[in-house]
Amino acid sequence: MQARVSSIALVIHPRQLVSRGAVLRRIAVDVWRREGRRVLAIKPVPGEPRAEAAFVHVDLTHIPPAFAETASRYRISVNAGVTDISKRRICTTLVSADDSYEGPAIVKTDLNHLGRSERKIGQRVPDFGWILAGGAYRTFERKRAVPARVWREPGLVVQRLHVERVGTSYFLRQWFFFGDRDLVSIYRGSEPVVKQANVVERLPFAYEVPDEMRRRRAELGFDYGKFDFVIEDGVPVLLDANATPDNGARIDSERSRIICETLAPGIDALGR
Repeated sequence: MQARVSSIALVIHPRQLVSRGAVLRRIAVDVWRREGRRVLAIKPVPGEPRAEAAFVHVDLTHIPPAFAETASRYRISVNAGVTDISKRRICTTLVSADDSYEGPAIVKTDLNHLGRSERKIGQRVPDFGWILAGGAYRTFERKRAVPARVWREPGLVVQRLHVERVGTSYFLRQWFFFGDRDLVSIYRGSEPVVKQANVVERLPFAYEVPDEMRRRRAELGFDYGKFDFVIEDGVPVLLDANATPDNGARIDSERSRIICETLAPGIDALGR
């Protein structure tokens, strides 16, 4: 029988908070604390462990080593192995200006979420408004249509455009996981790049995850997080990986409650 983890330290950035919309915050407040578990927030500083588990929760693309070093002193460490969630690290189908690929392409920032979290803590992030108007990713019917300037910008990447389409609908799958607990939230959208603004239906949760996604999770060192992926012509393709998933204004929804309550016991699996 697995042991129950009774205390968890959230290792956070000195200039960040765990936002109200963070999935982890609702897990901690609505589940763990009600179960009698002790949850505290700590900064990455030297000292004796103050809990059984240390959970690295830093909303940045590149995580400074101090956070993993802090977590490594605890009996259980969560996401200490996740130090880079840049597109160059996550995506396996990026293209270059001179390769042989000629099909549809999408331009993204290498930094997660357009580098917004980096800006909030004072890091300098280039303004890519000239290509990503309104902060939206830019798609092109053919790679050759991508502006030459894009290829010279190290802060931008170009990826093959992967689409899961059935009839006139498009789908995005979000795999939430923590330890041995997981579920997949599926969205049907009206446009090839499915975003909240074009979602027309939220399908029932699924519980089957492609082996390829599980392999990528192991390769990238995730204990907890969310992977966005599609299944294109029967092949699962990872589009984005996030170690600090956030539901924003939708955190109080019934769907969010199910996600949080499903994931919460995952801490005990890591404590075996």
